[in-house]
Amino acid sequence: MNPFDFVKTINDKSNYLIDDENKSHYSQWLTNKALSYHKQTILYSNELNINNHIDNKMHYDYCWYKIPKGKRFSKWAKPDENENIEFIQRIYGYNLTKAKSALKIIGKDIKNLKSMFGE
Repeated sequence: MNPFDFVKTINDKSNYLIDDENKSHYSQWLTNKALSYHKQTILYSNELNINNHIDNKMHYDYCWYKIPKGKRFSKWAKPDENENIEFIQRIYGYNLTKAKSALKIIGKDIKNLKSMFGE
């Protein structure tokens, strides 16, 4: 069973999925993350984050009964995978934070720097 199936059933109320067999496949973290992308459900997600000690069935039940039916879909935020940042990290041995700062300083001169290193 796919963890996103639980989120889908919470949103569309199609069928109640959790039972003794598949409650181990349920991911509280993934459900909270999926719910946090929508202004209609972000407060429910926050409440569940505060009460992170509850078990999977209790978590699913809260979502199932409290969250109103609705169509919710959003693309998940992903980190920037900038090749210039990776280049700076590789050349100078910087961590991500330092590489981002260095890229701000270098700016448009990154092309010259890449040509010096043969890229």
